[in-house]
Amino acid sequence: MPPEIAAFASFERKWLEANPEQATVAVFLAPGERRRASAFGSLVHELEQTTFGVREPQVAAVKLNWWRQELISAPGGTPRHPIARELFDDERARSIDQTLWSIISQDWYRSKAVWGAKVN
Repeated sequence: MPPEIAAFASFERKWLEANPEQATVAVFLAPGERRRASAFGSLVHELEQTTFGVREPQVAAVKLNWWRQELISAPGGTPRHPIARELFDDERARSIDQTLWSIISQDWYRSKAVWGAKVN
């Protein structure tokens, strides 16, 4: 297995371990849709883990800001993270306005601010 596929597969495995029902959903998707759904699900899982699993607010803020930068720059450049590489390998993901990708990461940051103290 090529290293870039193995790198994404490790994140996909974490997502599927946390959401095993998604493996059943994937059966009903075409291969291209399955890849896109897995990449987006893995992204959401990473954002969720950062938002609700990282106890130190400053660390979570830095990680969420890093994701924000990655999601803004990835469609027009070279994604750095294996999840972003897999996600933005898809033309439909690349065609989404960069502002919307920024909003996604900002919403996770707001969730941390609102729920972080209650969850941690």
